[in-house]
Amino acid sequence: MKNAREQKLKFYGRKIGRRLSARKKILLKSNLEKILITDISNYSNQKTLKFFDKQYKEIWLEVGFGNGSFLIDQAIKRPQVGFLGCDFYLNGIANLTEKIINNKINNIKICMEHIYSLLSILEEKMLSNVFILFPDPWHKKKHFKRRVLNVESIKKFQIVMKKHAKIFIVTDSDSYMNWIIEHFALNKSFSFVKNCESNFLKQFDLDTKYFHKAIMNKKQVHFLSFIKE
Repeated sequence: MKNAREQKLKFYGRKIGRRLSARKKILLKSNLEKILITDISNYSNQKTLKFFDKQYKEIWLEVGFGNGSFLIDQAIKRPQVGFLGCDFYLNGIANLTEKIINNKINNIKICMEHIYSLLSILEEKMLSNVFILFPDPWHKKKHFKRRVLNVESIKKFQIVMKKHAKIFIVTDSDSYMNWIIEHFALNKSFSFVKNCESNFLKQFDLDTKYFHKAIMNKKQVHFLSFIKE
């Protein structure tokens, strides 16, 4: 029987979709190591993390970056910010890697570990913004434990986020929206940000597959944001 830690760090969802082309396999083999955060255990005892070749005043994190469209767009527009992307979906990682190489981007690092593993090595008050865009809602009640946002993960985000840092969440699931609001309300270190949708769309483009799919299917998209006090 698996222990509690193994249970927590279990991956849910697809790790790969359609088979990668030979070209994508070569691209990953040649370039992924340059942008990948590898062997997280090596970072755990470092007082100052050095993911990048240069020091950035702000570090932003996207959890579950899909095909990387949002992450790549923000990195191009904000070269002064260092970006961390955490996902284990290989097809999306291949797409993001290709975009990083084609656009000669050097301010993105990818983590293919569980988000808990990444959060466990980040320095306290390190992140200025966190983005979780269209996380899997895991609709069935028996699968709620798989949701990336829960009491424990919110506490982990609290530790690694700077004062006044924001976490942005976008979902087209009504039940997950309610779940998120209820669970953040249990953590007194976060306050709900009003008018999040208009503020988000003014600051960031949201040209993602899931956003367009939700609009096409006439589903209401919920924009949520919480600020670390």
